[in-house]
Amino acid sequence: MNSVISFKHELKWTEDGHQAFKQWIEEEYLYGMKSMEAVFKSSGWSAEARHFFVVWEMEADRIDDLEKQAQSFIQGASFIEKSDMLRIQYHHEESQPHYAAVTAFVTNEKDEVLLVKSAQRSDTWELPGGRVEANETLEQAVKREVREEAGIEIEVFGVIGTYQNYNKGMIVNLAARYVSGELRGKPGEIMEARFIPVSPQNAAQWITRPHFLTRLLDSFQGRSVPYECYQAKPASVLHRLD
Repeated sequence: MNSVISFKHELKWTEDGHQAFKQWIEEEYLYGMKSMEAVFKSSGWSAEARHFFVVWEMEADRIDDLEKQAQSFIQGASFIEKSDMLRIQYHHEESQPHYAAVTAFVTNEKDEVLLVKSAQRSDTWELPGGRVEANETLEQAVKREVREEAGIEIEVFGVIGTYQNYNKGMIVNLAARYVSGELRGKPGEIMEARFIPVSPQNAAQWITRPHFLTRLLDSFQGRSVPYECYQAKPASVLHRLD
């Protein structure tokens, strides 16, 4: 049984080093850590406190190597004032519950498609999305994720694809339309959000990871299936998309 560890890396930048630090995080640090097969979980910024944290997860028997690699990233970075790496939790990969996640195929009035570039996967563009939280319908989840990752509001029309990450969980892709808001990325997580004139013919120029590309190409088919969210006690339908 493979042990997995979650750990938190906390960094503080110098008073005049914010821009250099931000560029380093997005272009070097996040890419370097994921090259060590660390899995990005979450992050946060506090400009007032000059504080940035990121939570990673990886196999426990590789954590020592990763800590050394993280320190090597920091050496020579004069804009970093402090660095602490805290081990949070050990657990077993097989015991982790599978999750549900959503992605959104969002188009605008020009039929351009909303794509985002994640700091964790800067080699490709992808559809926005993330995990469904407790007591949240798929529609609520995908609206929240698009709002968090791209800063806009959307109208959701239906389910157009379901995909299974065999080791982790299910991903549901939903069709949606832009309603309002100004595009922006999510600091520390989404480097850029953009409406792009993507088509089946040029999609591979933008999306380089095969499973992400399949999801986008399927979206162009325009087929939807009924989706219903219900509760058993008391029995009632909470939401439905046809």
